[in-house]
Amino acid sequence: MSTDHRGALDYITTSFCDQCWEKQLTEEEEKESHKQREMELGKKKVDKMIEHVRGLQSTEQVPIAYVLNRLMDEIRFERDLKRRVWFYGYLTDCMVQDLELVKAKRSPKQRSPRWLCNKSRVDAMDFKLWFSYARSGYIPTPPRWKPGVASIIPS
Repeated sequence: MSTDHRGALDYITTSFCDQCWEKQLTEEEEKESHKQREMELGKKKVDKMIEHVRGLQSTEQVPIAYVLNRLMDEIRFERDLKRRVWFYGYLTDCMVQDLELVKAKRSPKQRSPRWLCNKSRVDAMDFKLWFSYARSGYIPTPPRWKPGVASIIPS
């Protein structure tokens, strides 16, 4: 493969005969439909899990740090401050009902409110499955967390 004077690779264009072009198009359509079916099956799994989580009732509450640590461990992200802040904001905006997040009274020394959540719901949640579909856009996000804005989460 040749390069130009800046080191960028040249594009190689392939030409197909009509028969090969039709075959190429059908293969691409099959791949796309297969990918779409897998995404829909995964979304059904996520919906089923969320319904199960919403049905759990318990009185044991844990701080939101418990959720953040569990989420970061399951999706294998480093625990740097930017990602923790993003996930904190996302959880407090999107997952309030699912995890039964509630604001507790804060002491005068605290700058932000203290969030508590339902421990049994957090333990029942499969964050790895949920995050893979949240990142692909199958789980709705609030307007404030648009993909361009939340660019600190790696692809």
